Amino acid sequence: MLNIGICDSDSSFIEQLYNSLDECMKFLHSDWNVSRFLNVRDFQSAVKTGAFQGTLLFADPSLKDESNNSLATYISQFCPQIDAIFVTSTPDLVFDYSPSNIYGWLSKPLDPNQLQRLLSQYMNQRPIDCHCLNITINADNYSIPLHSIRYIESRKRQVIVHTANQDYEYYQTLQQLEQDLAPHGFLRCHKSYLVPISGITRYTATTLYLGTVTIPIGRAYKDQVKQRTDAALPTGALICMQGIYAGAITHLCANQVIVIGRDGECADFVLNFPQISRIHCELLYDAQKRQYQITDYSTNGTFTDKGNRLAKGEPYLLKPGSKLYFADRQLIYQLG
Repeated sequence: MLNIGICDSDSSFIEQLYNSLDECMKFLHSDWNVSRFLNVRDFQSAVKTGAFQGTLLFADPSLKDESNNSLATYISQFCPQIDAIFVTSTPDLVFDYSPSNIYGWLSKPLDPNQLQRLLSQYMNQRPIDCHCLNITINADNYSIPLHSIRYIESRKRQVIVHTANQDYEYYQTLQQLEQDLAPHGFLRCHKSYLVPISGITRYTATTLYLGTVTIPIGRAYKDQVKQRTDAALPTGALICMQGIYAGAITHLCANQVIVIGRDGECADFVLNFPQISRIHCELLYDAQKRQYQITDYSTNGTFTDKGNRLAKGEPYLLKPGSKLYFADRQLIYQLG
């Protein structure tokens, strides 16, 4: 089941988006449903009570709760398990909010073709997780979807599997669970705790944060936690603002060089257009300095939004918010 949420203050737009989704899903996914929210309060309440256990949320990032906190910030901090697609008439808002669980954006008024492209891409890249943890408690069998697990705790000879709605306590060793769940993105951070990497929102030297839940980091696990968490938490973003891929957000891991180009065997980020070189340019996000380094290697050039062409082979430093286009203005990107 693909559980989709729509949060927007305009009820007529919600119905328009629902109808467009209905048309798209006839070809993409047969088992789905939609929950509608007209304000942030209703969405927060549904998340906290478990009434909404969605996989994908379409949301207006400008919405705020009674305390003037934005919906986008709430999603980033407390709903790491939900992929969000922003729907906005102000694309610059996408630049302001680009945490790792923001999958893409749609412009208002709604373009059904843009929705179709983004949904098709999402369904291909984020298949519905059907993996479950199968356990037995007092002769009763349970299948717990892995995406619903917040963390797993060990107490003496038992473990407790914590989910949003229920805790499951049974006899098992954390070591065995670590072996079984490591291939599915779970991380041992302490002798008594196992957590899903996708649920981590931030960490310090001693503590992991999974939304509002805090988990200690054991001294023996610090290096492992840092290595795997840094690799899993994207900190930069390349946001397509104009062109056929408008709405797509590509997250960049800190200090990881990505190659942009036409050749899928050489490039990490493929733009399959004749004017794009096989290896067009390289992009790196320096998280410590909060800046990007880009080096052009192309025939037709990489340009800033002011039309300035980057000198071939020379690294340039750009700030978040800078706009780029490659070879021509068909595709314009913004650095998040």
